[in-house]
Amino acid sequence: MWAAIYAFASYAVGNSLRNVSGKVNIALGAAAAVAIVTTILVVRRQAGRLGKIAEAAYPGSLDSPE
Repeated sequence: MWAAIYAFASYAVGNSLRNVSGKVNIALGAAAAVAIVTTILVVRRQAGRLGKIAEAAYPGSLDSPE
């Protein structure tokens, strides 16, 4: 009896996971896209801020003098 209960429970859980897996994949994909875009925006903002600080510390071109 207990083997039948475990087998049925495993089947039921697997079936319900298969039914919601499409929605979960879409949600995880959207969350990943938001995380990537947010990371890119933060890195660009920080690079711009650090560029301004560097320019204030060492004004002028950083090319080699001729």
